[in-house]
Amino acid sequence: MPTVPISARNWRCLFQVLNTPEVSRGSTLDEQLAAFPYVNGRLFEEALPIASFDRAMRDALLECCALDWSSISPAIFGALFQSIMDDGARRNLGAHYTSEENILKLIKPLFLDELHAEFGRIKGNRNKLFEFHKKLRGLTFFDPACGCGNFLVIAYRELRKLELEVLRASHASGQQFLDIHQLIRIDVDQFYGIEIEEFPAQIAQVALWLMDHQMNVRVSEEFGLYFARIPLRTTPHIHCANALRLDWNDVLPAGRASYVLGNPPFVGAKFMDDIQRADVAAVFVGVSNAGLLDFVAAWYVKAARYIAGTAIRCAFVSTNSISQGEQVGVLWGWLLAQGIHIHFAHRTFQWSNEARGMAAVHCVIIGFGHQDFEQKVIFEYEDIRGEPHAVIARNINPYLVDGPDVVLPRRSKPLCDAPEIGIGNKPIDDGNYLFTAEEKAEFLKLEPGAAKWFRRWLGADEFINGYERWCLWLGDCPPGELRQMPHALARVEAVKKFRAASKSAPTRKLADTPTRFHVEHIPSAGYLIFPRHSGERRRFLPIGLRHAVQRSAIRASVGDALPLRRPYFDHAQRLGALHLRPAGKPLPLLCCHRLQQLSLAGESDRQAARRHRGGRAGRARRPRTIPRRLAGRSLRSGCHAAGAGQGAPEARRRRRCRLRPEGLRQRRGAGGVSVRDVSAADESVGYRTGLMPPASVTENIAGGVEDLAMRSIFG
Repeated sequence: MPTVPISARNWRCLFQVLNTPEVSRGSTLDEQLAAFPYVNGRLFEEALPIASFDRAMRDALLECCALDWSSISPAIFGALFQSIMDDGARRNLGAHYTSEENILKLIKPLFLDELHAEFGRIKGNRNKLFEFHKKLRGLTFFDPACGCGNFLVIAYRELRKLELEVLRASHASGQQFLDIHQLIRIDVDQFYGIEIEEFPAQIAQVALWLMDHQMNVRVSEEFGLYFARIPLRTTPHIHCANALRLDWNDVLPAGRASYVLGNPPFVGAKFMDDIQRADVAAVFVGVSNAGLLDFVAAWYVKAARYIAGTAIRCAFVSTNSISQGEQVGVLWGWLLAQGIHIHFAHRTFQWSNEARGMAAVHCVIIGFGHQDFEQKVIFEYEDIRGEPHAVIARNINPYLVDGPDVVLPRRSKPLCDAPEIGIGNKPIDDGNYLFTAEEKAEFLKLEPGAAKWFRRWLGADEFINGYERWCLWLGDCPPGELRQMPHALARVEAVKKFRAASKSAPTRKLADTPTRFHVEHIPSAGYLIFPRHSGERRRFLPIGLRHAVQRSAIRASVGDALPLRRPYFDHAQRLGALHLRPAGKPLPLLCCHRLQQLSLAGESDRQAARRHRGGRAGRARRPRTIPRRLAGRSLRSGCHAAGAGQGAPEARRRRRCRLRPEGLRQRRGAGGVSVRDVSAADESVGYRTGLMPPASVTENIAGGVEDLAMRSIFG
């Protein structure tokens, strides 16, 4: 390849030459520039301003040019693009690009394993190999949320590698090739994508061409003949558009599609912006209670409609929320009614990629279509960060377990006489009613009469990290007394103004009652606190134990609460711990009769404690550890719900369960639950509820319970 001195003028001339066919170039063109081939593909069509280089940028460019880029996968562009995005834009778009390892988890069971198996059966028959090669050329691949094209790039590479094996098998006799161009059939025009952002859409197209070039180099090395596709005569079909607004048939008619695959955006139902809500509303027409669904669910609904009446097979990487909790009944109830069948599934695993700012989420991969298959595969993970093992299944239901296609509908009341888990209070106050200890002290200097209206505020963050906050609760304050506190009244006016300016109609209505919270659940008895979120590396589920108080307590909205009811939790108070299965395993199902068994197990647990501690049961809860036989017995006796039968050997393998003594810092446990007594001497302690327990422990409470319920019902 000729070399040209780098200057702004030479860059512009070079790009113009690369975009001009040889026959159309001027006769006076510099011979060094004339030596460059015509590229085509519109790669150099658009005139862009040349970057203003300084010495540091020039040195960085020369350093990059000195690297051997020939073996670097173009799929890395997705991770690079994610790395340069700011956190806010990435969260808003749900843009987290998938690693090659996780892409292979999807494309292998979707199509690659089957193609390799077919090739293995026919590789000794040249006629069948010829037909198989034609079949490969006829396949099409569609990613309706393609980002930088990682899925398409890796799928194209694997298909070209398979084609290379076909060519080896077809010419095993040593026959020489005269024209390799006629033998290579697979091309980038078999790949289709939709991406809402222009820059990653352009990257996807270029990345496919780069992968094509790398595979052409491999072909040249394999057969000793130079093979290149320059000028570019075919192009990937990457459309810059909104996939939820665009008719997918305009990109690739369903009658020509073979596979739909990808990694739709990760945005929770409660975190979508107004545009995203409008997009999903257009897709979810006819789906009841669709407001509960995450953003990714729109791709499942749209795909189900797109593939209706065809043999197209789909697979998406998704957050595991679509196979857990209340979303299952909404999404999969509708999908099953459309005739959708799950073909394979990777159960929950830790999502990862090569980029900085990696999302800390747990994912599933679900392959589905309108056709049904006799043999299906569930990929199980003993360790969510480890490798899966395949389990053959007769049927895969929406909870990703082997069982009939049954979903649990959303319920607002328990099935039996058991305590309800409820959310706490949600102020919607713009922070006007919440104070640190220092802010409270300063406020009381100005408004000493407000002292009796302060309540301790204990949210998930405060509970886990042990710091102090307070809430100014004026919901019960008489109007006459409130008017005597001008500084408190100023905060009420600020809340009223904040709510009135909201885009949400229900929030604007709350401006009429500014001293009240949006959600008010003030308990009058003891309860357990479940923080919805905690560190993903935590090996236990932190739970707070709140005893009955003299005055009503305020609760908030970043955790969940379960009222204490005897005899269900007597044994938990005696022992100071509840036992869950290890990290990555679901929460045992504790229905009414199980909780009764758990209570009855308390006596034998106390006897075991006496034997271990020399006859004093009370001492069993004071140390940081409890006897292994005590931990095992609690797990065996009280958690025999479906799926928990394996708990006993797991408990025996654990060396000890760590607890959190009162007043001490929380300690990590080996599969146990830390129960913290937070009653202390405070008259009123609030806590923030509404976030889920750590997914690394239970995936989430509702999902774990339903998962085990499925295992119980269907064996």
